[in-house]
Amino acid sequence: MEYAQVKAEFLSKPPLESAWQALVAAAAPEHRYLTAAWFDAWDRHLLPYENWRGPLRYLAACGHEGTLRAVIPLATQRQLGIAVASLGGLYWPFRAPLIAQSAAEATCEALAATLTRSRSLMALRYGPVPDNDACISRLNAALAKVGWRLRRSTLGTTYAVDLPGTWAELERRLGKSLRTNVEYYERKLGREGALAIRCIRGADHPDWQTVIDDLASIELRSWQFRERGRLRFHGERNRAFWRDLLVDKRFGQVAVAWVMHYNGEPVSFCFCLDCGDIRYILANNYAESVHRYSTGSVLYKHVFRDAIESGAIRRINIGLGDSGYKSRWSATPAFDLVDWIAFRPGLRGSALDLAWRLRGTLAKVRNARRSARDEGGESTSTAGPGT
Repeated sequence: MEYAQVKAEFLSKPPLESAWQALVAAAAPEHRYLTAAWFDAWDRHLLPYENWRGPLRYLAACGHEGTLRAVIPLATQRQLGIAVASLGGLYWPFRAPLIAQSAAEATCEALAATLTRSRSLMALRYGPVPDNDACISRLNAALAKVGWRLRRSTLGTTYAVDLPGTWAELERRLGKSLRTNVEYYERKLGREGALAIRCIRGADHPDWQTVIDDLASIELRSWQFRERGRLRFHGERNRAFWRDLLVDKRFGQVAVAWVMHYNGEPVSFCFCLDCGDIRYILANNYAESVHRYSTGSVLYKHVFRDAIESGAIRRINIGLGDSGYKSRWSATPAFDLVDWIAFRPGLRGSALDLAWRLRGTLAKVRNARRSARDEGGESTSTAGPGT
């Protein structure tokens, strides 16, 4: 069997960084942010949180020649009252097992065999992951082949813009209304105050410490902070995560940020990761003091134009969901983000699988009842007098 030429084992420490970097180059280009530093910073600064516990351990696979073929960093989550081995890493833009594209089927079979031999591992969870990831499809097939039970849940759809060859072409696609509004607000900002937009690119840039502080400051003055939304840079643990990657120059050249200063104060930002020919918009935000200036659209113009003129970026992934804003920038559905959970072969895995499906059924019943109550309440509250 070909997979017998691939050896997979659990490690308490990550593989050598040089081997990891070679694996990143051999994996799909859209996964190039999944460096050893990315997972190490997540482990050191963002664990534990919610139902996650560390430390990370690593399921690694090597070919017979010793070349690293796969790394799956695993932390612990509590699901159904048991400890589940879950694919680690920051939630955005998504998680993914890092698997070399060549001979991926044999690698996944070796990974599945090692997971099955680990009798203490009752379940494996990975998500959010793209539903079109070829390596995940191969891993799922390898697990199913040896008796694992796989369950999928869809989290939502990500939206992306496929870029034309020139900025003028994109402007024509966007339409006159959006172009006019963006130009108007950028001129208005310049007329009414001192406007400066900076682009900071690559982990070797000397100003990342200041930039991280600026992004955290903007989030602190945003509507998301006021409404207790999830912030990316504010808070010591978030700042430590990004300092580890960017200030200490451990992250390579994938990070790029646009920061708008107005009258000398940071007021809006867009933070991205460039991987292969894809730019992921990881986070954007603005201070409430500039809400009337549509600063997000102004920065998007710079982000999109820079991508087109780079000659390297061919797609911009704007992330999960669309309330209408993303489609205005010609974004269309790209792929679904999904959660997978796999239960091991045998009676215990079968019992957990049954419990999982029952929980899902009960959740659907509760949601249906809640929706029925909400609809009933809405029809009562909107009825006119005398009805």
